[in-house]
Amino acid sequence: MKSTACAWRQLLFHLALCDADEQASVLTWIDARAARLPARAAARIARPLADLRQAAAVR
Repeated sequence: MKSTACAWRQLLFHLALCDADEQASVLTWIDARAARLPARAAARIARPLADLRQAAAVR
């Protein structure tokens, strides 16, 4: 859990440094990676990824 929280904070920091096009590219990459996950894992991260996309859109 601690590693996940650290990785999440690093991702948010990285996205904060990106311009809108770079953010879109990163989010597209994340979606492609998530699509290759087993269904159970993809379901578990679907909501956090939706929140991430929403937060990036607000910027």
